[in-house]
Amino acid sequence: MREIRIFYDNSNYTLTWLRRLIFAEKEFKKAGYKIKFDSSYAYDLTKKRPLKTPSTLEGFVKLFSKSKYDVVFLAYHHSKTGLCSLSPDDRAKVLNYLKKKTDILVWLDTADGAGTCMFDVMPYVDKYLKKQILVDRERYLRPIWSDRIFGEYYHENFGVEETGKQENIEYPLLDGKYIDKLGISWNVGIGDLYTVGKWRAVCRKRHKKVNFFAPKKDNKYDIQYRGGQYPGAIGFQRKHFKELLSKRNDLKMPDFNTRVPYDEFVEEVKASTALLSPFGWGEICGRDFETFAFGDLLIKPDMSHLETYPNLYIENKTYIPVKWDFSDFNEILDRLISEEGKEKAYAVSVEAQKLYREAYSSEKADKDFVNHIISQIER
Repeated sequence: MREIRIFYDNSNYTLTWLRRLIFAEKEFKKAGYKIKFDSSYAYDLTKKRPLKTPSTLEGFVKLFSKSKYDVVFLAYHHSKTGLCSLSPDDRAKVLNYLKKKTDILVWLDTADGAGTCMFDVMPYVDKYLKKQILVDRERYLRPIWSDRIFGEYYHENFGVEETGKQENIEYPLLDGKYIDKLGISWNVGIGDLYTVGKWRAVCRKRHKKVNFFAPKKDNKYDIQYRGGQYPGAIGFQRKHFKELLSKRNDLKMPDFNTRVPYDEFVEEVKASTALLSPFGWGEICGRDFETFAFGDLLIKPDMSHLETYPNLYIENKTYIPVKWDFSDFNEILDRLISEEGKEKAYAVSVEAQKLYREAYSSEKADKDFVNHIISQIER
């Protein structure tokens, strides 16, 4: 039995995503792998505050004190936490030290954006797995304006000059000789999106639960959208969608300029035919999968530039894609409120929920997930 040891930044954000590994523990064991989190906070919490991840080279050398590891997963958020808070030189020293005692060293990229990558770790890891990656992997060999393909698109086609990115983070380019190390982990849709409660209590639970809500043909609202605003090119899409929606007096929709508690948001989704989900810091967000779970039609900017696991972004089968230049958005809304459009929305919502249920909680979901992960780290 080989052991997969997970070291992470001890944040709830990262743990919510990593808990898919816990959900699939039994299937991993059947495949010959034992899942073990370095932090006791992966399962239960007995102390009053979370563990702090090290912040120095010496601290990480002490953390990685075991003499030998089979497989190590490293999951640290890129926004200056844990290993990402070290200088590139110190991070290289830590990873070089760890690699010498590890059979398979895997970097789990926790970032939301397909273009925000910590490629400076590539010389020291065996695999670099990301939630979503560009179909054109060679695009990582050249600079991406604003670190996001869609930000670059609005810069080049709409004249947006402000990047909107976090200026204190610089992402290195991918060296072409490491391109084969790049792979896909899993997206947030099959993480622990739906457990309600304080995260210390959440950690003790090893089961996954989604209360699916069947799609309906007759709804209170035609479309629902609630989302924060981001600066510059990263937020341009959201800003422009709001402008277009504000001109549609023929649509029934909640006030998208206000914030509501999560429970109210869920009830709005259940009472809507469709939900609009633009990009934010990244292309994929939990809202997409909540849309599937709560029975809505997902309307989202075209996702064909990405690869992810599981792939639930199937054009006109699980979601309706919008062109990045917004040229077909009003036409999509016109169809949505027609009788034929409502029937189409219902059919797509039913299919999307069916496929999401299979990927999240079917009997074979965990087996498929384990096979996917093993295929990524062993190839």
